[in-house]
Amino acid sequence: MFCASPFSRVYLAPIEHYGPDAVHVFISDRDDPMSSVEREAYESSKGEILCADIVEHRMNTSDYNSVLGEIIETVTGLRRRYGDDLDIFINISSGTPEFAAAGMFASMLPLSVTSFRTDVSSSKTTEELTRIVRDLDGSLDVSEPEKVTGLKNDRPEDEMIEFLTIVNDLLRNTRYVKYRSIIERLKDADAWSYDPGRKIGYGRTSLEEREERYLKRHYISVALENGWLEKSSPNVMRLTDSGRAYISVYGAEPDIEEMADTRVLCSMPMRNEGFNDECPRETIVEPCMEDVMPWKSSTVTYGYGRKRHTFTIGMDQHR
Repeated sequence: MFCASPFSRVYLAPIEHYGPDAVHVFISDRDDPMSSVEREAYESSKGEILCADIVEHRMNTSDYNSVLGEIIETVTGLRRRYGDDLDIFINISSGTPEFAAAGMFASMLPLSVTSFRTDVSSSKTTEELTRIVRDLDGSLDVSEPEKVTGLKNDRPEDEMIEFLTIVNDLLRNTRYVKYRSIIERLKDADAWSYDPGRKIGYGRTSLEEREERYLKRHYISVALENGWLEKSSPNVMRLTDSGRAYISVYGAEPDIEEMADTRVLCSMPMRNEGFNDECPRETIVEPCMEDVMPWKSSTVTYGYGRKRHTFTIGMDQHR
């Protein structure tokens, strides 16, 4: 996975080194000279990419949120399709700084991807490189600094993660998401914080009206303010790339059966003696030998809030 760059060797050399089955290339769709140079360099070097499958992602590669969301969505899609044994590498030496930052961040998430960098050198002399850099630097126009607000340590509350997940699920089937559908799903997920006895500020209205107002004020408005959700009209909403990225990172459950707070404690076969193959939950199978030391176990917790899963992993300690 790499981002198009004016310097094609920066991505051609690693592709030749790894020999991947597929390559995902991020290409800028912006209408500016630098993006045009990047696209031209990529198109002219495309024939040198000796790979069976080339997947192009044309987007604003200078938009950190968009790039990070696309990387996460691409990786999770590949994992679902090909399994966890797939090796995924991200070239953070090629392309925009936003792509490099997003690729590095993605490699620190539980996505099982590896980012790599390359050292670049030139056969030109220092004087020649200095002259080239000075000529280029004198032609650059630099915009005002713009803060990058993507995924940082500002993890949303558990209820907000659930809300974003529900909206995303509902949008798969319809463009117009009903407030009642969201509320019912939030209730089913035990993520609905409204107190029916609270009537302050809502006047003489029905319970359904009060609930919908609460949804707008405490869920939708918060998501809009944080850039996780956007509305093109009063009745049409959609998740932004940042919103989908938050779901992918904080709302993903492990791809295993629900086992929260469940112990599965099984004795291992020892010296070919008989043991119980059946090991139902909440049962402890007695060891089949006497030379076993006291039970040792450790507890592992994965996830956040309602999506927190706790496992007790035990093993017989042999002398």
